[in-house]
Order: sequence, then C-alpha cells, then structure tokens
Amino acid sequence: MKFQLWLQQLGYFIEGSGNEITTKWNDMIMTLQCCGVNHNNETYTTNGIKFCCKNAHPRILDSAGYNTNFYSSFDYLGGCGGYKTETCADVILFKTKMFVGWFLAIVLLQIVLEIIGFVFVSKEYLVIMLTKSAGNPTGATLNAKSVIFRKMVKEIKSFCVSNWKRSKISLVHFISLGCLFIFNIVVLCLAINIRFDKVFGNSDVQELFSRINVTDQIFTRSINIFSIVTVTFSSVSIAVAILSIFVMVLPKWKSVLSFVSAGVLCIVAVANLLQEGLWVIFFNNVSSELEDELMKQFNSTNGGYDYSDKSATRDWSLSLSWNTLFVQAECCGVGPMIESSFKSTYWYLYDRSAGQRIPVQCCISQTNVFPYSTRTDSNCSTSMLDGYYRSQSCDVAVKERLEIYSTIFIVFMAMIIFVEICCVVTTLLNAIRFKKDTKMMQVSVKAGGKGVGIRKDNATQKVGDNAKKKRNQRNKEDNRANRSSKNELRLSVRTVDLHKKANTIVQENIEDIIELQSIKSMEFEDKVNDKPDKPTDNIRQEVDELARNDITMPDN
Repeated sequence: MKFQLWLQQLGYFIEGSGNEITTKWNDMIMTLQCCGVNHNNETYTTNGIKFCCKNAHPRILDSAGYNTNFYSSFDYLGGCGGYKTETCADVILFKTKMFVGWFLAIVLLQIVLEIIGFVFVSKEYLVIMLTKSAGNPTGATLNAKSVIFRKMVKEIKSFCVSNWKRSKISLVHFISLGCLFIFNIVVLCLAINIRFDKVFGNSDVQELFSRINVTDQIFTRSINIFSIVTVTFSSVSIAVAILSIFVMVLPKWKSVLSFVSAGVLCIVAVANLLQEGLWVIFFNNVSSELEDELMKQFNSTNGGYDYSDKSATRDWSLSLSWNTLFVQAECCGVGPMIESSFKSTYWYLYDRSAGQRIPVQCCISQTNVFPYSTRTDSNCSTSMLDGYYRSQSCDVAVKERLEIYSTIFIVFMAMIIFVEICCVVTTLLNAIRFKKDTKMMQVSVKAGGKGVGIRKDNATQKVGDNAKKKRNQRNKEDNRANRSSKNELRLSVRTVDLHKKANTIVQENIEDIIELQSIKSMEFEDKVNDKPDKPTDNIRQEVDELARNDITMPDN
C-alpha cells in the first residue's frame, strides 16, 4: 500500500498543473489530516505544501475553483499554524487495523457464543433424554450417553441410507436434488470468480472495457449483470434444493410445500434457460466484434495507448489500462500482426525509445505493471526473440478467457435445467401420491380401520411406524402386566373372602358336631373322628371350584 501511494504521489503535480490525481490527493490530505507517505515532509517539495497546513480550510477543495490545482494565493486565518505531522500511510493503516480489530473481535465473540449455545442445547437435550428415560431403567444408560451432535449425525446417516430403500421416484428425486445442489455450487463459484477475475474484475482494465460496446451493451456492464443474475438464481436454486430435502422428512404441510418448491423450480428453470440463451448470443457477438472494438480504443487519439512508463501520471489516457491488460492477460497488441498494431499509436510515434518495437509490458519478464523489472529489454522489446515476448494478441486472449467461463457455464447450466425439470416432475408425482395416500387413510379411518393399508415410501414414515408399533407393543405388555396384577389382586381378595366364608362355615359345622358329640355315644364320636365330615368336604370343593372359575373370569 505504501508503494502504491508513493507511486501515485509521483503524479501529484505535473509541472505545477493539476489533474485528477491531484484533486483526490488533496481530498485525502484534508480528510485524514495527514501529509506525505513515508515522511510528512515529502509533500513539502511540491506545491501541495499549503494543503499540509493545519489551518487549511476545506473550501480550498472546491473543484470548480481556480485554487484547487493552482496554489498561488492561499491565505489562512492565523497563518499556516504549522504542518501536519502524521503520514497518510500511517493514518490509513491505523484506521484499517481498527476496523479489522473490531471485525475480528465481533466474529470471535460470535463464535464463542455459538459454542456456548451449542453446549447448553446439548445439556438441555441430555436432561430431556434422561427425564424421558427415567421410567425405563434399561434404556437409561444408552440415553445418558446420547448428545445432540450424535443424534444429528445418526439421523442424517439414517435418512441418507434409507433413501436407497425408497421407491424409484423418490430415489430419482433425492439424487436429482443432490445433483442440483452440487451443480449450482459450481455455477455460483464461477459467477463469483468471473466478477473478481484478474482481467474482467480488474479496476484498471475495466476502464478500457467500459468503452467497448457489444450488441449495444457495455462489455463491463454485461459481465457484471451476468455475475449478479447467476449468483441470484444459483442461490435460489440451492435454497429450494435444501427446502425440498426438508420437505421429504416433514410429515406436516408436505403436500403444500412440495407444490411451492415445484413452482419455484419452474420459475428458476425458465429464467436459467433464458439466461443461457442470452449469454450464448452475447458470447457470439463478442467473438465477432471484440477485435474491432479493441482496435478503435487502441489507436484512439482521445485516450489510446500513449505511454509505457508514465501510466501513473498520465491518467487521462488508457495507457494504464492497456499496460495492465498486457501483463494480466499475458498478451500484446491487437489483431494478427502485433507489431503493426502499435505503429499508429501515440507511443510508437512519439514516446518509445530508439529501436523499440513493442512496449516492455509485453515482455514475459514483466509480471507487474509497477514497478518495472527493467524499462527496456533488448531481446524482447527490440529484437522480439521468440520466448521473450507474449505472442498472443489481446483480443484473442480475452476471447479465450471468456470462452473458458462460457463453456463451463453453458454445460453446467444445461445440466441444472435438466435436473430442475426432473425435480419438478418427481416432486409433483410424490405430492400427488402423498395426497392420494392421505385420502385413502381418511377413508380407512372412517370405515372403522378396515380399509386398505397405505404403502408408505417415506423412510421417516417407516421409522415412525416401527416406533409406533414398538410403543403399541410396549403399551399392550404394560396393559397385560397391569391386568394380570389386577387379576391376581382381585383373585387373592376373593380367595381370602372365600376362605373366610369357608372357615366360618366349617367352624359352625364343627360346633354343631361338638354339640352332637356330647349327646351321642363314644362310638359315634370315634366314627366322626375317623371319617371326614361330608359337608366339610363339599364346602372345600366349592371353594376350590370358585377359585378356579375366578382365575379364568374375564375383566369385564
């Protein structure tokens, strides 16, 4: 940054007259209250010394005024008041560090809060699992070891694996959504890359491209619109793909969301088809018109190629844009004859050194516009030996670079349109089938549960059915256990009552027998003692029979 500022400071003044750089430099000095780049006294050597005064008033920045670029009559209230001591480079670096520091602090705080939030959510999930498993001692240990991250990974793995067991339509739909997501990521990266490409996204080269018209459209504007539109529709497609995947696992609002995603995909597919057609037309016109448009700007008397070593100061020409294009696109000249294309330029007629045939920026040894590794290269710029200079013209280099982007864009966009059509068709088929299954389920419920069973293709529904079956089975076992315990309790109560009754009857009979024994003789008493009493045996048989009948007695 310091080097670039120092380079621009060299063009601060040109023999006492001002230019665009002069105006911007004065604005920076007044706004940042600084002076110089490496030392504060660097600007003192130029007429800009009056802007370095502490008492300089902002009114002197009036671009319409005579004093903006010519400094003959500046009067300050109270005099100059001394000169500014801070350099512009230090002020810019300080402000940059301050903003970067705030940015990093906020991002770090955000990361810490997200980690804390994740930990608390995991703990809360663990408490919920332990609360749910409190009544199930056998599963308590397993649930206690579960955390939310494992649960998420397990569910995602189960969902992906179960999709291979789906019907063919659901499987095609799932694969199409995955392909749609990947293809749109590629196109999104392509659009972002072309926007920041070293040629198409270079601010110095864009000044040249902004003067080129292709199919009545500015070249730079077309590239920017292409990037914005592609990023927008690719992002929408990615969002719809994610929404469609969630729709596959959501039982509620599934039909409505399926039709919504299908409608959005239809709109995006039509827009992508239109975008691809317009881009093909634009690229074909660029291939046929770019050479002529570049040649017009190359030999233009109002801003063509004028200088090879004064681009920093002669900013009213396109020399800086051309030199940057030569280095970044690794090209030289325009048209099939490289040397001949320079012969009608201002540089070739008035500014080149003796014997130079091409500028030094066309040499392979040059990798930067500034600084030069050497201002002259005899093997390259004078002798034009093979392997020392770039032999490809700039119109061909730009077209080939644009063709690479176009090929990738057209191929992947065609695949995206095809996949979007597949997603729309499979989404509609799944939504229609889901609607039919819902109606069948409603009919079966109205018929008292005797209707036809519904075939469920969704893996989540299968898992839900299995879980429901397990819950029902567990509930049945619990009901059986409760029923058996109730029966045992009821049986024990009834048995106790019957035994009490039987004991009472037996006791009464025994008392009667004792009374009879006192009246009868001893022989009858012996017979009574040797033989069990018949009524007693009948009573006991009654008790046993009642007990057996009570065991097999139903609950109702």
